[in-house]
Amino acid sequence: SIADGNHLGRIEFAGAGGESGVENSRIGAMIQAEAADTWESDDEEKGTELQFFTQDDSASETLGTPRMTINMDGKVGIGTSSPDSNLHIRAGNGDAAEIELWADLGNQNEDKWKIGAVDGDNLNIYNYDGGSWGDALFSVVGTTGNVGIGTSAPADLLEISSDGTTTDYTALDFASGQLRITNETNPAV
Repeated sequence: SIADGNHLGRIEFAGAGGESGVENSRIGAMIQAEAADTWESDDEEKGTELQFFTQDDSASETLGTPRMTINMDGKVGIGTSSPDSNLHIRAGNGDAAEIELWADLGNQNEDKWKIGAVDGDNLNIYNYDGGSWGDALFSVVGTTGNVGIGTSAPADLLEISSDGTTTDYTALDFASGQLRITNETNPAV
């Protein structure tokens, strides 16, 4: 029988290069199939996963950990070999886990959006604004649940900022069970 974790096969992508006429072959990428459970001879269920490896441009070996995994349930993990969702993205080394969405609508690459888990527990949505990623258009602060539109640091349950400053915003807050609306430009509102 084949045991869970046994390698079933792999495809290696390698190239040769070297200095002063000495050629060294080095694997640049690899796709590997692995048994995801034990295969018995009379068992029709043969769980398998695919793992994708790439080498970065450093001298150290980076093929030891898969960059992407498709498990036997069809779940895809990027940065994790054990995806818990249909698409599970995990960033490492203090990087933000982000997804970029680009649409080529003839607007000189300005039809771009980015969704990311950044700044600790926060989730932000950004728009590509005239050549650079602007400030967060929408934010949810994970530790408080506060939602910001036009601000990435909402101080109240819902804070709407029209110009990205703290001097012109509207906030909704539930204080003592009552809805309070505050407008910093006109505090009497």
